[in-house]
Amino acid sequence: MVNPLRFTPGSDPTEMIDAWLARPALRAMVEAYGGEWPDGSLLSRLEQLVEFSAVWDLRGGSSRLGINVASGPGRADRTLGWAQDLGLIQFAAPTRREVDAVLVLGGLVTGCVSRVEYLRDLLADGLVSTAHIALLGSFRGLQDQERSLVDEFAPGAETEVDVLMALAAHLDARPTEWELTVTGNPASAGALTELVGRRGGRPQTWLLAARSSDPDRRSANTADTYRLAADHLKFAAGTRLLIVTNQIYAFFQHWDAVRVLGLPFDVDLETIGTPPSSNRRTFGPEWYAQEVRSTLRSARDLAKAWTAR
Repeated sequence: MVNPLRFTPGSDPTEMIDAWLARPALRAMVEAYGGEWPDGSLLSRLEQLVEFSAVWDLRGGSSRLGINVASGPGRADRTLGWAQDLGLIQFAAPTRREVDAVLVLGGLVTGCVSRVEYLRDLLADGLVSTAHIALLGSFRGLQDQERSLVDEFAPGAETEVDVLMALAAHLDARPTEWELTVTGNPASAGALTELVGRRGGRPQTWLLAARSSDPDRRSANTADTYRLAADHLKFAAGTRLLIVTNQIYAFFQHWDAVRVLGLPFDVDLETIGTPPSSNRRTFGPEWYAQEVRSTLRSARDLAKAWTAR
């Protein structure tokens, strides 16, 4: 087990980034794929590494389900070892029982299911207690590869939002009715549509589907959903947030959270990944290579925000 990712208001987030870049596995991975290890300032090094990391971009602008496995890393065993050393495999359990809110990140159905199930177990075992749970996602249309799991957990679902709403039932044995506000048309313009849902219970549950900040290219991303959560949960300085994701995405989604929530709102963040045993998908080396790229891009954006503050 690894330590969870933490950000405390007032701390320097670039120290986390520098420590991650200093892991020998990252340099070994870059050099094994034909790159040269950069020098210069932190931001300069990150810019160079992001540019090089295009070699690991196997999505071609599509969703993660579009990762081209056939063009994946030819260094499969070493890539998995590097991913382990970079913290993308071994999960981190929460360190605090009492938090003000839990943010469960959406995405592919496999991820949505595993994150909600893990949080359900943490709540049932008394390892986490909170007043608010927010399920964050978008009106992304579901793909054929997701259908078997969708039919198991959310029959009839057409979008990520539908899945999250069905999964919310796992988090409260005595839910009340949803209060829903939809802005836009999910059928014709899902990327431009926003949903804010709230229902009573213990804890209170929120369902937040964000509109995309780049609707011509994609559905809402992690940062878009964080902004919507901040708009409606009204985070005060010092708010303690727990973010639940899969470990493969934990670094980049944590650093996005620091940039979008931690720095502007002075909130205290802890990001945890689900245990590998609870994952509904087996991630191959090509997936980990892709997420090393995502982590580098998120680190660069955070370093830029810190420099410009």
